[in-house]
Amino acid sequence: LSVKPNIWLPPQGKPRDVVLTPEQASRLIAAAKQGDPHVWGFVVLLFASGERAAVVLDLQWAHVDFDAGPLGANGKPVGVYHLEVDLVRDPASKRWSKDRDQIAMSAMVREMLLTLYSSRTRCGFVLEHGGKRIKTCRD
Repeated sequence: LSVKPNIWLPPQGKPRDVVLTPEQASRLIAAAKQGDPHVWGFVVLLFASGERAAVVLDLQWAHVDFDAGPLGANGKPVGVYHLEVDLVRDPASKRWSKDRDQIAMSAMVREMLLTLYSSRTRCGFVLEHGGKRIKTCRD
């Protein structure tokens, strides 16, 4: 082309992703801790794992081990939890498989999990309310 065509483009919308500063993240976690413990757990697990909300909501007590993982400063294991994540088995075939991602507990995650563990029900899920699994962050 010898002449550039004049193409109209719509104006760019506002970005949907917001990156929180460490101070904002700390304030959010502190505010969540003052409310419902399950909201606090949801927020902490999102920040600690970096996973999608659906993955965090699927965490079950059977996948939490307080006595495993790397050794902490006190010489005892810090604990681990396993989140089920989607993994691409073969990028060419686009078939998805499930696997468990093992994540060492930070002190904040351990504190939160121990708090929720003390009030757990038969439901089996870490994030539950009234004895029922929380299926979405809107529940």
